[in-house]
Amino acid sequence: MKKYLRALLISVVFTLIISSAASLFGCSKEETSETRKSKVTDTKKKSSREDDESKISETTESSEKETTGSETEGSTIQDTEPSETTPTPTPTPAPQALPDAVFTRLSDDPVTEFVPGSGYGEIYPFLGDPLVSGTNLSLVGLFDESGRIVCDPVFNGVWRFNKDGYIVSAYEGDSTFSDYKCGFISHDGASFTGLIYDQYVNFDGKLHFYTFEDSEMTDFAFDTEKSEVVSKLTLKTLPPKGDGVYFGSIVKDRYIVYEDYYGFDMYVVDGKTGDFVVFPDSDGLYYRELAGNLWIMGTSEYGTIPEENITVYKINGELLYEKNTFSSFQHTMDDQILFREGDNWVVTDRDGNRIHTLVPDPAHPIESFQQELNGYFAYYADAIEFYSKDFENVFGVKLDTPSDYYPVMPDYSISNEVAANLPLVLYCETSQEITFLNLVSGDSKTYSRSDLPGSPVLLPDRILVVKNGYDGSVPSYSILRDTDFQVIASGTGQPTAIQDKSTGKYYLHLNRESYLEGKGSIIDAMNGEVLVEDIVNPEQLNIMLEIYNDLILYDAYPNSFDDHAADKYPFTMLTDMDGKIYFLHYAENESTD
Repeated sequence: MKKYLRALLISVVFTLIISSAASLFGCSKEETSETRKSKVTDTKKKSSREDDESKISETTESSEKETTGSETEGSTIQDTEPSETTPTPTPTPAPQALPDAVFTRLSDDPVTEFVPGSGYGEIYPFLGDPLVSGTNLSLVGLFDESGRIVCDPVFNGVWRFNKDGYIVSAYEGDSTFSDYKCGFISHDGASFTGLIYDQYVNFDGKLHFYTFEDSEMTDFAFDTEKSEVVSKLTLKTLPPKGDGVYFGSIVKDRYIVYEDYYGFDMYVVDGKTGDFVVFPDSDGLYYRELAGNLWIMGTSEYGTIPEENITVYKINGELLYEKNTFSSFQHTMDDQILFREGDNWVVTDRDGNRIHTLVPDPAHPIESFQQELNGYFAYYADAIEFYSKDFENVFGVKLDTPSDYYPVMPDYSISNEVAANLPLVLYCETSQEITFLNLVSGDSKTYSRSDLPGSPVLLPDRILVVKNGYDGSVPSYSILRDTDFQVIASGTGQPTAIQDKSTGKYYLHLNRESYLEGKGSIIDAMNGEVLVEDIVNPEQLNIMLEIYNDLILYDAYPNSFDDHAADKYPFTMLTDMDGKIYFLHYAENESTD
């Protein structure tokens, strides 16, 4: 269940981040880019309200595009990386020249509903008016590849699900605590389901929408490529038990799993009868987890303590393995569960059927077993071996201290399918050194921590080592080949790995040189080449960025710790790698008396 919960939480978090917009400070005003420039030059001077103001601004191609100010209440995205210490006040920023806005409109009148059509090309989201003054969530609009606003900010969330399109959502009330409706818009704007669903869930890249009505719920399996529902399942259910209890998943097309995010609890409803599923003989087993189609209960939250009692049920409540059968379990792969049974290790399928049992040599015992990267790491006293899912293709290496080595895990931007084919790389670190080891070839390389500080993650064909700057130091990064571990490139900055969902390429976004400084550079993650030295960001705002079809789309928003945040201008921009601006829209952000 952790895997499903993680997928749900990630999808919700990304939706909130991309939808976030908005300001802790703001009043409605309209102003031209010229007014904006003069205001930044003198931050103490307040400009007066100017109604219905518009002007023609020059684009980077010296062509004229009509720009219109939209009434907003400021836009910022709340920091997701809070500092552990109170930051020092920032100095007064030097006057900065702000580019003119670059966009046209589908209609001079407000476009309050998105109308699907065939003439948009690619569509993209942009920040607009805040939902409620004083909140950190904003409304989001849509523009097309020609830089034309095709829908004014009416959505609370717009999140690119994959190359096929976007999840969109909007609250039904005027509060972020109200219910919301959601739907799907294709990447080219040709189709839109409408805001007709109550919830969405991403299960390993597969999209499901849900509706809830009275005592029934309906699961709509959605094909994003065809932009249509491919199957529908209606089940009986019960209302949540209390605040913080949400639908989690459907198992075997029948059993509905609810999760209590506040009480860290879970329960199951039989979707055929509408009754709660009862798990017998579960006294004293307070920790529960959904693993495949199994309901696993134990006496420890983490399920890895040798004295633990693990009891395994089928999702329908049938007792499958009694207490004391297993002492621990792991579930990091969707279709297999790993159990420890005495000194042996057992692998079952999703339904609990035994597939493999590994009986160690008593003279050469396995000290620990780790289920990762589509296979299994077995740690001995003098070696580490890797078993594939079918317990074949075993690779191993002799080591003096195997327990000091850990697998280099894939970056969060890597899909499960790609991660399954990444190389088996281990690392061992001390305060002085870090050593990389290829488990298949046995090749290794050691670096001084002064030469290679930070933590490693895997990218396709590469290892990215990142030293963050949360402690106030200057962040840095290094890119290594995953074969011979040679450093290809290195530099300063806090990198975020980004995959272009259209081309499949990987980039690094250097989003800041220090915690409170916005930095916008784009690096080729394969060779370290700097593709964009400085993204347009004259006021050094924070940046939330994605790359699609080699175009850079980003939101720039003030840091909440910046004393002058209210005098800065959040914006959304679409540009190519050469700096040509296709779209630039400012979300107003004015301080008030």
